[in-house]
Amino acid sequence: MLIRIVRMTFAPESVETFLDQFDESAPKIRSFPGCHYLELWRDHDTPHVSTTHSHWDGEAALDRYGQSD
Repeated sequence: MLIRIVRMTFAPESVETFLDQFDESAPKIRSFPGCHYLELWRDHDTPHVSTTHSHWDGEAALDRYGQSD
């Protein structure tokens, strides 16, 4: 299993756009073959910083996702 953590910093005016896109994409990512878990963490003190935490079967599954539409 591969656990992936990605920290992202956005321009404050872009946060809502990202959150809308994440809400739309999350169900598709969660149902992607090889993905077992996906969660979004938002920094309480720095609201323009978010982190995704996901679990994948392995690097090959994550690569397939990365190459998908």
